[in-house]
Parts: sequence; structure tokens; C-alpha cells
Amino acid sequence: MTENLIHVGLNREELINSKKEILSTEADLIRILQIIQKYQLLRINELKLKTRLLKKLKETKTEIKKLEEILPKPKIPKILLGIENKKDEFKISSKKDNLEEQLEEIQKKLRELER
Repeated sequence: MTENLIHVGLNREELINSKKEILSTEADLIRILQIIQKYQLLRINELKLKTRLLKKLKETKTEIKKLEEILPKPKIPKILLGIENKKDEFKISSKKDNLEEQLEEIQKKLRELER
């Protein structure tokens, strides 16, 4: 079999520029590979730290449960419990009042615009 060969002629300047571009591309690819390797190492390290953190959190949770079982439950007087409930009710009602006031104000402005 005979192959059809094509020869391309390049002058010296084009040849040097092409080699520079190829070498520059190779250097860029090597830098990218280095960055990817660093990223992989950092990612592995991050996952290790996360697993350690989860383990510590689980240990802390079990310790807290043990403490809750061991320590006596505080006795809160009924009067204080009633006061806390009233505070919560007051906060909720004040928010409702504020929203109702805003709604009324908006409706008033709408009525004025319709005139």
C-alpha cells in the first residue's frame, strides 16, 4: 500500500512559535494536574475532619443524655410557668396587632388611590 504523504513547510519563526505554544500548553496542563491533586488532598482532609466532627458531636450528645439522666430535674414554680406562657402570648398578639395595623394602612392607601 502506498500512503499519500503531505508535507507542510513552515518557516523557522512559525516552527518556534508552534513549539512555544505546545510547551506552554503542556506546562498549563501540568499546573492544572497539580491543582487537581492538591484539591483532592484537601477534599480528603476535609472529609476526615467532618467525620471526626460528627464523631465528637455524637459523643457529646451521649454525654449530655447521661448528664440529663444523672442530674436532678429543676422544679419550676407554677407561678413562673404562668408568667412565661403570658410572655409568649403577649409577643404573638403584638405581632398580630402590628400586622393588622399594616394591613389597614395599606387598605387605606388603596382606597385613597381609587378616588
